[in-house]
Amino acid sequence: MSAKRKLTIGVHTGKNIMEHSYNSKVAIDMGHDIYAGAVFKHLAYNVSKKLAREETDENGEAWFAVSESGIARYMPELTPAQARKTVKKLVDAGLIKKQSNGWKNKYTLTEIGWDYCVNPLEDNVRSGKTSKDRVEVSPEVKEIVAYLNAKAGTQFRADTVTTNKLIGAVLHKGITVDECKAVIDLKVVQWKGDDVMEQHLTPKTLFGSKFEKYLEEVKRIKSTESQTEQTQVDKACSGLELYYKMAAAGLIVNDELVHEEKYRNTIRPTLIEEEQAVVDSWYSKGV
Repeated sequence: MSAKRKLTIGVHTGKNIMEHSYNSKVAIDMGHDIYAGAVFKHLAYNVSKKLAREETDENGEAWFAVSESGIARYMPELTPAQARKTVKKLVDAGLIKKQSNGWKNKYTLTEIGWDYCVNPLEDNVRSGKTSKDRVEVSPEVKEIVAYLNAKAGTQFRADTVTTNKLIGAVLHKGITVDECKAVIDLKVVQWKGDDVMEQHLTPKTLFGSKFEKYLEEVKRIKSTESQTEQTQVDKACSGLELYYKMAAAGLIVNDELVHEEKYRNTIRPTLIEEEQAVVDSWYSKGV
């Protein structure tokens, strides 16, 4: 049986202990788990600071690196084991994402996690409401973000640093606004309505490191559609060529088929099987 922790009322653990709060919404939704609310608040605050400083990866995401022992040092009411358990609980709930990096892990918030943020810093950094986080936006970026919002039913701002940076980098490569819209169209068709994938209909996902992969997917689909259309044109042209052949043989007069007996005895044997089937159908339908 483990020993009881000794109570030290009035004798504080240390002079450097920081006061901290917790996210009450997270705590309630996680089964009235105040530890979960406190750890979430700590991670959200630090991720927000990274975003404010534009310390993001190629996808526009900010990550806060900290060990479980580091979380416990900030919140000494938690042991490292409790911190580990709480982090896992937040990851499993889909509120945060975790990347293992040796003895330290990196964390960021999911779209669901951001929805729980009520701290002014967290909200402002994410939505671009602070003057520091607003930037001048080109008409092209505005048009692309407006198109995404219209197609996906979202409300992203074009004047946030991250969004402007990501889309601006894509346009700088010579990619057109129409190509950006084509990627949006494709991913809206593929992801909208899916509870998991719909969360990725964001500027940082669409215009991040995988954008060119998405664009290649669009081009492959368009190429396939173009080949299909060309096949249909070829078939139509083939039918037209057959029409002229029948007319030259005197079997079409005033756009009407005539001399069926001549066709069957003289012309039909000279045609390939596919052409025979077409002309036979013309005669049977009285075309």
